[in-house]
Amino acid sequence: MLGALNKYHGHDTSKFVLGLTSMLIVVNSLSSFQIYAMPVFDNLEFRFTSSMNKPCPRWLRSGFRIFYGCVAFFISVALPFLPSLAGI
Repeated sequence: MLGALNKYHGHDTSKFVLGLTSMLIVVNSLSSFQIYAMPVFDNLEFRFTSSMNKPCPRWLRSGFRIFYGCVAFFISVALPFLPSLAGI
């Protein structure tokens, strides 16, 4: 998306507006990951609270999110052709 923005509007738009638009796209992408991953985080927290019979501490919630983010990043880097398989 950023490549298309730069290709079609790079010659008639200021660099500040292009930079601001690029920054907003990056922020949107990073924050939407958290929304779509919430069921996974809730499931990990539910499994912990049901097995330990106590609430999940904040540091462990952060650890779950970091772990899941690293796994998702590894899959996206290791399997770059995965979106093309979505149509199957």
